Amino acid sequence: MNSNTPVELVLKAVREWLVQSSSRPWVVAISGAQGIGKTTLGARLVETLKEEGVHSVSLSIDDFYLNRIDQIELASSHASEPLLQQRGYPGTHDIALGKNILKALKARKQVSLPVYDKSAYEGQGDRVPESEFKTLDTAVDLVLLDGWMVGFQKQESVDPALRVINERLEQYQEWWDLIDAWVFLEPESVDFVVDWRIEAEEKMKASGKAGMSRDQIREYILKFLPAYRQYLPAFKRFLKTCTQPVLHLKIGRNRQAL
Repeated sequence: MNSNTPVELVLKAVREWLVQSSSRPWVVAISGAQGIGKTTLGARLVETLKEEGVHSVSLSIDDFYLNRIDQIELASSHASEPLLQQRGYPGTHDIALGKNILKALKARKQVSLPVYDKSAYEGQGDRVPESEFKTLDTAVDLVLLDGWMVGFQKQESVDPALRVINERLEQYQEWWDLIDAWVFLEPESVDFVVDWRIEAEEKMKASGKAGMSRDQIREYILKFLPAYRQYLPAFKRFLKTCTQPVLHLKIGRNRQAL
């Protein structure tokens, strides 16, 4: 395997972090744009580290989306707020569920992990029943938490279109406070996100699952570009000053490290 691939670079960093600390488990954030390869990266890390005796689990903030009923209620109660009409933005996640799961994992407790089915309701999505949650058969040494907005923080001044979202972002600090190290996959251009996300949706549909049309997913993903432009500069400043370990990789159109 090429030693300069994102997988190998993140593996190298995670191995070093775990060796340097006797405290387990670690929660490592993987923050990166939609479609950049976070899920694939997490799966590869879990598989490779298992062979080295490190038990790990890969989670996405997507796993903590509101269930379908609660999302519909949220959209209805905020009918004038377009960014809350479907999953994705701050405010569309179950904050308490995510916090409880992360705290339980850090306490080395046995826990069932939620699963969100993005193909349900013709691509609108829903959380699977609790009886179908994933059950861990052992305590873990490492928790990987990925998401497009992991680490984004409320700002004093924002685009008026993001005002409601900005207020709800403050709640996510309860998650960020549980993170021990940061991996940031920064797209060379945020414009790549549109094509990446369309590719991911097409791949899901090719596997036999339902999904949104190309036009629907393009319309969906374009709504996120203002948030990247609003929050990424502050997030990068945070990473330069935080006391926790950080790996910052710039990612090109082919999803390889530059």
